[in-house]
Amino acid sequence: MAARSTIRTTPQLEWLAALRDTAVTELARPSRLAILGDFNVAPTDADVWDIAQFATATHVTAAERAALTRSRPQASSKVMFLEP
Repeated sequence: MAARSTIRTTPQLEWLAALRDTAVTELARPSRLAILGDFNVAPTDADVWDIAQFATATHVTAAERAALTRSRPQASSKVMFLEP
């Protein structure tokens, strides 16, 4: 399972970094920004139906959760994140 997680999380982590870079660039402009979507990361253990089933899988790794947190520009009232 670890090899599968590594293959999947690398592009996911790169995408989340690109999302953050894009958000920062867009926030420099005088406009509002909404970032919507299912990012395929469970922010907490409570966000999956059974953490025991996901503990060694993707969507719940510390790296993914940290990248999701970093993808949200800090102290910005101009961005709203909506997650399912």
